[in-house]
Amino acid sequence: MNAKIMKGKSAGGLIDYLNSMKEKNAKVIFSNGVSTTSNRTVVAAFNLQWANSSSKIKDKMGHLVISFSPKDRERLTDEFITELCKEYMQRMKFPPTIYLGYRHLDQEHDHVHIAYSRIDNEGKAITCDSNYARSVNVCKSIRAKYGLSAPSKRKKDVNRDRLIGKDKVKYHIMDIAFPVLDKAGSWKEYISKLKSEGVDITMVRDEYGNVRGIVYTAENLSFAGKKVDPELSFGNLRRKFGSYGQEKTAISDIRKHDSVFTGSDMNISKDMAHAENCPGNGPGYSPNIQNAQSNQETMAAGNVESGTDSGSSIGSGIVGAAIELIVQPHQAPETGGGGGGSSDDNKRDEEKDKYVPRKGRRR
Repeated sequence: MNAKIMKGKSAGGLIDYLNSMKEKNAKVIFSNGVSTTSNRTVVAAFNLQWANSSSKIKDKMGHLVISFSPKDRERLTDEFITELCKEYMQRMKFPPTIYLGYRHLDQEHDHVHIAYSRIDNEGKAITCDSNYARSVNVCKSIRAKYGLSAPSKRKKDVNRDRLIGKDKVKYHIMDIAFPVLDKAGSWKEYISKLKSEGVDITMVRDEYGNVRGIVYTAENLSFAGKKVDPELSFGNLRRKFGSYGQEKTAISDIRKHDSVFTGSDMNISKDMAHAENCPGNGPGYSPNIQNAQSNQETMAAGNVESGTDSGSSIGSGIVGAAIELIVQPHQAPETGGGGGGSSDDNKRDEEKDKYVPRKGRRR
């Protein structure tokens, strides 16, 4: 079980979508203060609730999606789902308001859409639905209480045919990597199988040779593992496969090539080298270390041309990688660059010259 919270300005479009009987195989399984005779009566109830309030809140319509794992399908009766949804709202501290829940059966996973008024029965704005951290904790607590599974976060319901460009490549990598991940029992098996399917893997290392991240490359586009999907990040893979090989890459190689990529592994600057532990691996873990790992993967993905074991130097240097940190994913350049300074450098030099004192100037 997990929950997603959304907000909107009106009721009509949302109710028409949620009550798509044929398309979504939808049905109302619970309601409070709303006549469910038709979509029109439902919308009228929300409009009346809002008309009687002096609240200035703009997003008056609330929309909760409570999703469940396919593993729990046999347990998910309408009555049990209703109990779970109402307990979620109670633990989130929703005040009395009007709402109704639509169960949709058009996906592999069961899910319920709850439409509710963000103006309560006393005419006051509801704000508890902005506490996303509480929502995560409430879902975890309810799963533990009832022995429910966490639904898969894999994006199976995205229409691949409508994707283009970078998104299409990213989902292509994802669709290859997930089945491989489910079957692989080691790093070697995982990486070799991906390579046979056309996805190259590059391990991100710090200056001391410690692996800090993973980058996936396909069709000349590279993505940090976390950017493809959190389940495919280095931290998550390490929890499954254990520590990656500890082969070291000489620091002299980094300086010699002035590159973030050498041989089959990437090397990144010592700014992040203090991150000695990956997430979930011992007492040295901290949120800063987790961010360091994510930043390293992103930096590497922004500067990689290929994840192959070619042994060539690729990219425009560590400084270039830092600049390209905000550009992710990155398509590899056709040429390697080089040459003289830029026009911006010349302008800066001219500015500095203005402040150089002239010799022999009288004071």
